[in-house]
Amino acid sequence: MIKISLQLKKYWKIKYHILVFIMVIVACILIIMEFQLTNIQTKDAVPVMVRRSSGRPNQESIGTVYQLKSSEVIKKKKKTSIPYKKQVVSNEVDNQIKVTKKEYKILTRIVEAEMTGGDIKSKRLVANVILNRVKDSSFPDTIEEVVFQKTGNTFQFSPVFDGRYYSVTITKETKKAVNQALEGKDNSKGALYFANRSYSSPSNMAWFDKHLKYLFSYGGHEYFTEWK
Repeated sequence: MIKISLQLKKYWKIKYHILVFIMVIVACILIIMEFQLTNIQTKDAVPVMVRRSSGRPNQESIGTVYQLKSSEVIKKKKKTSIPYKKQVVSNEVDNQIKVTKKEYKILTRIVEAEMTGGDIKSKRLVANVILNRVKDSSFPDTIEEVVFQKTGNTFQFSPVFDGRYYSVTITKETKKAVNQALEGKDNSKGALYFANRSYSSPSNMAWFDKHLKYLFSYGGHEYFTEWK
């Protein structure tokens, strides 16, 4: 009887050790799976650019954010819907832009993101630059396509790239500035690019200085156009 009891005790002891071993293996597997999932998420991250500019993208970064999916599904198609309020007429009578309600929202949002806290002229200048690009043959033909244009895998406008475009609250002053630009008020001198030298890396600004024609500065931003 004593011998049977000892055998049972030994049997249960073996089962206990097997159970502990299995639990350790399962725990290790769960840790490995969590590590792999973290790596997958990190691969989807994109660099955050420390700059405010439109034009050549800066490849330097100080961190990462996850790229918003909404920017990925936007397709470049010419719109033929009813224009917002009125047809926009530039200083050149034969060069006209039709603005849809959707594009009006896109324009006000990118202006707000680029010039948050800026005065009305600063905001109007950003709108002017975007409209200048729409009218220029070197850029896409609609406001939507200009704002979401990419160079490689990087958006032309940094607020779209780093996500600020999607989080701003559009102010009445921004709407006023955009409306003025759409009605033809233009102080941009034909600018197609702008940059804040304080927020841009030396290498990025070196590209602007070398390849573009400097026009003027206003509100901490420098405005450029292409050499013709």
